[in-house]
Amino acid sequence: MAHKTQKRIKGLAIARPIIYGNVAAPLGDEKVLVPEHTHRWTVSLRGVNNEDISYYVRKVVFKLHETYPQPTRTVDKPPYEVTETGWGEFEIAIKMYFQTISGEKPVTLFHHLRLHPTDALGNPTLVDPTKPPINQPVAAYHYDEIVFNEPVEHFAQVLLENRSSELPAKSTLSNPYSLQAEQDELARLEKVNQQVEQTIEEYRERMATATKQHSQLKQEIAALEA
Repeated sequence: MAHKTQKRIKGLAIARPIIYGNVAAPLGDEKVLVPEHTHRWTVSLRGVNNEDISYYVRKVVFKLHETYPQPTRTVDKPPYEVTETGWGEFEIAIKMYFQTISGEKPVTLFHHLRLHPTDALGNPTLVDPTKPPINQPVAAYHYDEIVFNEPVEHFAQVLLENRSSELPAKSTLSNPYSLQAEQDELARLEKVNQQVEQTIEEYRERMATATKQHSQLKQEIAALEA
């Protein structure tokens, strides 16, 4: 816990971006201790540009499926990652502990381990979706930001002395988040928005036509009844 004399800085919020998730690849002919295992995977938590985040992270605890030996794995120095082999997908709890001077409580993140080329919704998770899935690594990462609201003075100083890295210009296998990916996503959202607006306009035109036809039909019925 933070020392009692440490004061929190009111109105200050400092964010630190992180990436967490996993990469996995088929074992192929590789021999492992458990014959049923089909993939080797690594789950990790790191800075957005793979920078050292130990100045604010004290340790990371990964909670694996209970069928693994010692399913609770503690990593107290970078790289914050665990490598294993297996055959099934499951949820991994990733608990971040911050440096003692921070006085901050741990934060728990959850990641669904991905081994296969698509997720539950059918979205591709391949490193390169344009290539055949055979023996190709699967990557499933998430971008998030850890926000320290009103940090204590000394911890705020440590955070400000260690500036966070910016997003890299281009995506890589270990980091799918980049300025280019951000621009691509904005372009995709703009395209979707245009498609939605076009669909709405088409429905408006169809509604106007249907309303006009309905009015004409009423007039014709009225004329026949006269």
